[in-house]
Amino acid sequence: MSRLRRSFEAATSYHVTLRCNNQAFDLRWPQARKVILFCLARAKEKFAFDLFGLCVMSNHVHYLIRPARPEEMPRLMHWLNWYSAMLLNRLLRRRGHFWERTTPSPCPIATAAMPCGCCATSTPTLRLPA
Repeated sequence: MSRLRRSFEAATSYHVTLRCNNQAFDLRWPQARKVILFCLARAKEKFAFDLFGLCVMSNHVHYLIRPARPEEMPRLMHWLNWYSAMLLNRLLRRRGHFWERTTPSPCPIATAAMPCGCCATSTPTLRLPA
């Protein structure tokens, strides 16, 4: 039996947290953080979305993202997760799953600040180049 499809609402921002598999600290290297930015820039070429916030920590990433078309959210996140995992695995010379399973959470207020205070206050936020 397949799982039910998630419904995504129009004009809604989503807080997505991606954690490295086994809670490994694979994003602590500056090159790994640059890979995340590169993947987001490539995703902007393929999909229409607004990125309001990005916080890259040593073992997880927070996105505050709003897709232009809500039905594109699963494809966008699948592509972004797949592409970043492929590049990060190559960079770190590892194999297997890179990200743990994730579920986007609706965020009613789209601001430049991250909706959770766990990381945003302790580290700088990386911004996507214009």
